[in-house]
Amino acid sequence: MLRSIVTFSCMLLMVTGTVAEASTLSGLVSRSDTGTPVDSAIILVRGTTLHVRTNSDGVYAIPAIPAGSYGITCWAPGLMASSTAAVDLSQDNSHDFDLQPPGADTVSVTGTTTCDGSPCSAIMLQARNGNTVVSTALSKSDGTFSLNGIPAGTYDFRAMAIGFRVATSPGVAVDLAAPPTVALSLSSAGPYKLSGHVRLDDNPLDRSGSIIRVFGTNPAVSATTIASGEYELDGVPAGPVSIAASRPDYTWHHRLDFIVQQDSSVDFILRKNDGGNTGRTFVVSGTVSFLENEDADPTVGTGVTVSIWQEDSPPRISTVGQDGTYRFGGLREGTWQMGAAMEGYTTVTTEPFELSANKTQNFTLEKDPDYQWGPGQADGELGCQCSSSDKPGPLVLMPILLGMLWRRRH
Repeated sequence: MLRSIVTFSCMLLMVTGTVAEASTLSGLVSRSDTGTPVDSAIILVRGTTLHVRTNSDGVYAIPAIPAGSYGITCWAPGLMASSTAAVDLSQDNSHDFDLQPPGADTVSVTGTTTCDGSPCSAIMLQARNGNTVVSTALSKSDGTFSLNGIPAGTYDFRAMAIGFRVATSPGVAVDLAAPPTVALSLSSAGPYKLSGHVRLDDNPLDRSGSIIRVFGTNPAVSATTIASGEYELDGVPAGPVSIAASRPDYTWHHRLDFIVQQDSSVDFILRKNDGGNTGRTFVVSGTVSFLENEDADPTVGTGVTVSIWQEDSPPRISTVGQDGTYRFGGLREGTWQMGAAMEGYTTVTTEPFELSANKTQNFTLEKDPDYQWGPGQADGELGCQCSSSDKPGPLVLMPILLGMLWRRRH
């Protein structure tokens, strides 16, 4: 579990570089279906080259991480990778991973990665269907990789690493009977320049003094805005970087996995903290599973709609991906409530809870015994996602009802 995030004032100190310069991330990697530890899983601090493997007990520790906020990715052979949103590493922190086995009717796509012609390790790889990441992997020390849990279809394959131009292999057909092999070659590039504006929502005349920093670089890459809010940031490495803008008494703005391939312009908006708000934001994430009956093992809850809401704001909605996970980032401290819904399954809602740190919330949806399955859905097999009465199921109704509830309150 993530430790409580430090106060916003400490985060500001981190961004300006006046706290401890390095931290350690540690944790345990286990299988979600058996709870057994996973040996030789790879854990990468995204936006850096820092990575380690778990020992035979599934334990890992990554020392000497430059203070900052990063995404973390974990992968192991034969299992689905798991990636976090922003994790605060202004001080030592911990995060455990539960890796799920791939779903039925999927295959693993294998291949190799090279960096300037040589095999390279801990390269982040993705199989993408449009903007949806279907599978993620990290390459081994010999450059080989395995993207697990990919259904039949056509995908774009992508490899990313700090200091290198993104490599892609678009439009690759995946056949369950004969999965392809993919080779991805990265070439070194950069550094580049980022420039832009940091805007303040209360629009003061003097916008100088906001700090922009790329986390994970050594020496540190940072800049301060001038009166117009403009900044220029030199020495930014190519690849996926973690970059943030901050200012005292404002909520900081973080861009995670921002892809740098050339000199670019990127703008930030900082919002003034209201009375009692600390400016901290948090992440709620978790896994979703289906339980067909008491004797069956849970299966990956792909396609489930997860919602999170407050009384005074409209709901935020996420659809569970192929790896069975969801994430909501940028959530303010306060009282929240959540729900998960899928046609043909019993909708699950949580009790209201207080959010003051990153939170893990897992859902298990059981099959609804009273649901009337429509044509082509014999024995409760999901197909057209319609009932015999052609009425929308919970998958459609949850966001509609939540939106109606919010509008009625306003």
